[in-house]
Amino acid sequence: MKRNALRTFDHFPGDKKCVVCGTNEDDKCVLVMIDGTADGSIAKAEPVHLGCAVATNYKIEMGLLYRLIQGDVGTVDNQPYVESFHS
Repeated sequence: MKRNALRTFDHFPGDKKCVVCGTNEDDKCVLVMIDGTADGSIAKAEPVHLGCAVATNYKIEMGLLYRLIQGDVGTVDNQPYVESFHS
């Protein structure tokens, strides 16, 4: 698998909110492509704090990197919402 370079930005845009934590605290961020919006090499994207975007857990038997999100982000089938980063 080809590894792409991750482009980070030093400041979070003041007019946006992180789709993970819901804040616009000024911190490093990355742009995350919105699925289905690509047109050639251009796509729509949303900023996400770098710390919010990093997977914190690894399920070895599935080869799955994920981050367990707790708080007011909701549940699926009465379980905390889980973002997966690789499968």
